[in-house]
Amino acid sequence: MNHATGAKSVRSVPLRSRLLTIALAGILPLALVAGLGMLSIVAEQTELAKQRSLEATRLAATAVELELSRSLNVLQALSQSPLLDNGDIDGFADMVRRVLPSVPSWYALLIVSSEGEVLRRVSLHNPPASRTIAEPRSFAEVIRTGEPQVGSMSKGPGGVWGVPLRVPVHQGDAVHYVLTAVLRPQGVADVIANRRLPAGWVNTVLDSNGLRIARSLNHEETLGMPASPTLAAILQENSGEEGIGLSKTMEGHSVYTSFVRLQPSGWVVATGVPTEVVEAGATRVYTLYGGGLLLSLVFAVTAALFATRRINVPMRHLRRAAQAIGQGQAFQAPESEIEEIREVGRALESAAQARLSSEAERDNMLSRLELAQQDLTQQVSDLELVQDLSNRLLQMPALGDQLQAIIDALCTLHGAAHGLLALSDGAAALRIHASRGFSVASLALMDDVQPGLGACGIAVQKGERVVVTDTEADPCFSEFVSVARSEGFRSVHSTPIRHSDNSVLGTLTVQLKEARSPTEREIRLADVVAGLAAVFIDRARAQTKAGMFEQRLQVALNSSTVPFAVLSPHRNPAGEVETSASISSTSPAHPACAEQSTS
Repeated sequence: MNHATGAKSVRSVPLRSRLLTIALAGILPLALVAGLGMLSIVAEQTELAKQRSLEATRLAATAVELELSRSLNVLQALSQSPLLDNGDIDGFADMVRRVLPSVPSWYALLIVSSEGEVLRRVSLHNPPASRTIAEPRSFAEVIRTGEPQVGSMSKGPGGVWGVPLRVPVHQGDAVHYVLTAVLRPQGVADVIANRRLPAGWVNTVLDSNGLRIARSLNHEETLGMPASPTLAAILQENSGEEGIGLSKTMEGHSVYTSFVRLQPSGWVVATGVPTEVVEAGATRVYTLYGGGLLLSLVFAVTAALFATRRINVPMRHLRRAAQAIGQGQAFQAPESEIEEIREVGRALESAAQARLSSEAERDNMLSRLELAQQDLTQQVSDLELVQDLSNRLLQMPALGDQLQAIIDALCTLHGAAHGLLALSDGAAALRIHASRGFSVASLALMDDVQPGLGACGIAVQKGERVVVTDTEADPCFSEFVSVARSEGFRSVHSTPIRHSDNSVLGTLTVQLKEARSPTEREIRLADVVAGLAAVFIDRARAQTKAGMFEQRLQVALNSSTVPFAVLSPHRNPAGEVETSASISSTSPAHPACAEQSTS
């Protein structure tokens, strides 16, 4: 029996067709799944770009809020000044004029009465005098609520744009004054300009009325203009604290715009990202997908197995690279004969570098924000300490106690164990009136120092600050090296105390343990405390002089042979004269006029 003839014939199929069928069977489902995954990735990339825009907007909003909070904190600290409680507007204005250079974002500071009249306008730019306020809505809100307010941007009497920041000054339960700091829009523009946005991105800050306060692009040209119609429509449709929408810039470019509303000021911070930037990722994904699919088909026809082996190995490397990027680790792009895979590797390297750079920039920004917050907290703390010192000085009757409290406070602020306060009229020897930490022997050596000798004497002679960074090396301190060694300090800085007519009254000197220069904070505190000391020294001398004049007047009255009297009327609450007190001269002929009388 012939088994061969009885067997069924089997149709032969070339191996190439089998391989092609297997390759196509593997490629087509993969292509379909990859296409669906690609659509998901494109949607995720678009959403990620929008979220990046929203995160950038939140950071900008945080920076703007910090600037507003810093200005309001400084304004509230100024509102606690006892000069306002005493009604000393001129003295308070002089103090503010000294503070203004340290707050460059302020254009001016206004002292406004509770009736809305501008009592004093303090500025370094000489604005036109005006008794009216430019933006009454926030002023009325301060009077109504008694709380600080951020007003809407408006033009002042000189035609300059400004944002009013208002803080009430209470006397009892009533608002007596309203301090208004005029914030320059350029100050807000500088805040958002400090953030390095990618090319084409635009930041915008709007006030509660929708007027443009600052813009990272063409700030001056768009200042005071309303938001673009599309952005205004997005803000009107979305009343939430933040949101994203499609709009057009003032230049007509299409952008994805995210916004954040600041409370309670009602300001809006918006960031526009060009649509082509958001959609660029989708274009790249489509291109890579199409090219990969075409190459896969070509290689499937020519060498399916070879192509599969050649593709799988670098793909595994790319997968590991993606995992390394997710974990923040470094990686090396895989080598491959396929250009598309190399491009993906380079793109992943670029993405990893961009992520590292973005994280480094974020960390740097957070560090700077933390440092700025620490500096602001330190400044507020220093202002509170100086304010507390002022209150305590007002309660001390004797100048000696006041000067001792001043040097103690300055040493505490410096963290120093030694300090001196010496007075002189500029020509006479310096006499120590208050000290801290020195032995009796050291005080005896440093008392009665002539002007021009040592740090204190040079400061009095030249009328400027003298800094000795190392007492062992500076020749101007050679006479007192033994004191420095015995007391244990290595550096000195001496600040002159100036009279209101700019003459030198004496010096405030702080001795530091380390060989170094004083910090900016220490110099600023020394200047503030020196000014405070000058005020109380002037006050004490004025009181002494007034007492002398009173004694002379009394002697003149008692020695006069001509009877006369100086009458001082006493009025009741209705303004009517009830009695009058008098001080009369002494006269032998008229003994009844020799004493104080009441008629």
